[in-house]
Amino acid sequence: GTQIISRQVEELRAVLAEVRRRQPGCRLFLLGRSLGGAASIITAAQDGALAGLILWATPNNLRFTFRYVMTEDEYRRLDSGETLHFNDERGECDLTPDFLTDFDQYDLPALLQKAQPLPVLLLHCSADEVVLAEQAQRNAAAIGNAAELHIFEGGDHSFTEYSDEAGALLSDWLGKRLKCGAC
Repeated sequence: GTQIISRQVEELRAVLAEVRRRQPGCRLFLLGRSLGGAASIITAAQDGALAGLILWATPNNLRFTFRYVMTEDEYRRLDSGETLHFNDERGECDLTPDFLTDFDQYDLPALLQKAQPLPVLLLHCSADEVVLAEQAQRNAAAIGNAAELHIFEGGDHSFTEYSDEAGALLSDWLGKRLKCGAC
């Protein structure tokens, strides 16, 4: 999650290529959560051959998201070219300035429109403290009729209270779209 988004997209594209090599003809769906959802949006717009996309607590504007979750000083320092070192409950990491500047080449709403008519399931919680629920609504608006948006009342970025319900919705949504047994 601390790699530049372009690197995450490269990795995702390599995974898709390998799955296609091993299972030719299978219908592929991407599920991305949070920043991984943004990587999935970018990949879907570049790929053109996916069967669907699932966005779980996914941002619509990457800079806005990180400006919101970082302190004003941290964001300013990173945006000014300084590398930030973090040591928290998730471990140690360095965020380099290109983490932010790499975002600038990706207009997520435009990429969602480019990926259409790809069916997209969007799952979000209304009290998400990392990616505000309004970003899911903006994603759905960019997608249009191919979007199926579910916002769970309350809940957090990790879907602590709603993981079972979200999993059931996801399973039902995929089940309706899968037609072949092995794929």
